[in-house]
Amino acid sequence: MPSNQTAQRIASNVRAEIARAGHTQSSLARQLNRSQSSLSRRLSGELPFDVHELTEIADALGVTLGTLIGEEKASA
Repeated sequence: MPSNQTAQRIASNVRAEIARAGHTQSSLARQLNRSQSSLSRRLSGELPFDVHELTEIADALGVTLGTLIGEEKASA
């Protein structure tokens, strides 16, 4: 299981990419067929994302998994 620091960093990266893509938590949750509260708990770092969720989010936002986990810098 990822450390809290890792979960927080990933959540921060996902929040940044959501904003860059012009989504809201609600719109992304609908697109992923998840509840907004479930997504919110992960975006706050309360619960860690799993790889499957991150892959779905990356696809929905048009970014790589590496961008979300912090291995790549997002293009400006």
